[in-house]
Amino acid sequence: MTANKITPAIEYSWQQYVKGDRSGALTTVFKEYQRAPQNALALLFLSTYCNDHQLEEAACAASIADELNGASLFLWSSNGVPDPIRHASKISVEKLNQFLASKHVDHTKNSTVRIQKSCWAKNQKPKPGYLKENQSPHLFFIPDLPSNGWHDTSGLEWHKYFCEKIDSIRKEIISTWHNNQMLGRPYLKQPPNKEFVEISSNKNWESFDLYLEGKRCDFFKNLEETEKALEQAPLFCIDENPEEVFLSILKSGQKIPPHYGLGNHALTIHCPIIIPDSGCSITVNKEKKHWNQRDLLAFDDSFIHHAENESQDDRVVLIFSVWHPDLKNTEIADLQSIFKKRKLWLKKRNDKLASLG
Repeated sequence: MTANKITPAIEYSWQQYVKGDRSGALTTVFKEYQRAPQNALALLFLSTYCNDHQLEEAACAASIADELNGASLFLWSSNGVPDPIRHASKISVEKLNQFLASKHVDHTKNSTVRIQKSCWAKNQKPKPGYLKENQSPHLFFIPDLPSNGWHDTSGLEWHKYFCEKIDSIRKEIISTWHNNQMLGRPYLKQPPNKEFVEISSNKNWESFDLYLEGKRCDFFKNLEETEKALEQAPLFCIDENPEEVFLSILKSGQKIPPHYGLGNHALTIHCPIIIPDSGCSITVNKEKKHWNQRDLLAFDDSFIHHAENESQDDRVVLIFSVWHPDLKNTEIADLQSIFKKRKLWLKKRNDKLASLG
C-alpha cells in the first residue's frame, strides 16, 4: 500500500484549518498534493478542506485516496490514529458518500424500481434486509435478485454450447499458455489484507488476461474456439468488450482466503482447463464444490467464497462474468449506462482536482 505520511505542509494546513482559515488550508495542502500526488493523506485533507460548493472535488480527492491506500477511508475508526487524520478520514468518507449517492439518484431516476433501489455498496450502505447472510459486495448491489451463492446455468443455451466446446477450448488455451509464459502477471499486485500476502505480488496466484478493463489482450491471439464460445455468452460488458476474462492459475499448495467480490449484477463463471484429480475445491456461501472437467461452475461472488489447491499440480481455470440471468434487457441497458457514467467520472477526477489550483 502507498504510505500515509503526515508532512510538515499537511501539519501546517491543519493548523490553518483549526484557526478557521479553510481557504488557506486548502491552498497549502493542494500544493502538497501537487508535490506528492501519491500521498493518500494529502488527498484526505484536501477533501476535508473543500467547501460545500466543492463537493465533487472533495469526492474526487477521497476516491483517489481510497485507490492509493484502501485503509484511508477507514482510518476514522482505527485505534491509535491521531485526531487530525481521524477527522479527515471521516469527513472525506461523508463527502464521497454524499456525492455518489446524489449522482446515483440522478443516474437511476428513469430506471426500473429494482435498479432505482440499487446502490454503490462501498459508499451507500444497503437498506436493512436487502443483503442475505454471508453476502457483502464491495462495489455494487441490486436488491431482489434471486441468489444463494451457487447458480445452475446448465439450462441456458450458451452454457450448453460452452460445455460442448470445452475440449477444444482446453486444448488451444493450454497451447497458448505454454507458449506465452511472459504474459502472466500476479493477479493481485498488493494484498488487500495480511491474509493475502502469500498470493500477492508473485506467481502463486497468476493471471493471463484475455480482456482486462474492457481491452483485448495479446494472450487472446489464436484462441478461436474460446472466442466463439464467449460470443455465445451474455458477457458482463460496459462497452462493447467484456470487462475481464482471464486464465487463473493457482499454484500447488496455495489457498485463496475467504473474500467477497464486486457485486451481484453478474455471475462469475469458471471453465475448467487443468484440474488435478484431487485436492482442489471452491467454497461459496459455505457450500464446497469441485470442478468437473466437462462442466462450468457459476456463482454470485458477492457471497463469501474461497478456493484451495492442496494437490501437487497447478489448478487452471478460465474465468469470465455474465449478466445475472434474472435481469431484464432494459435493466442491463440501465446498468451499462450507470457503469459508463461512473467510469467516465473516475477518468476525469484528476482534471477536476486541478481546478482547485
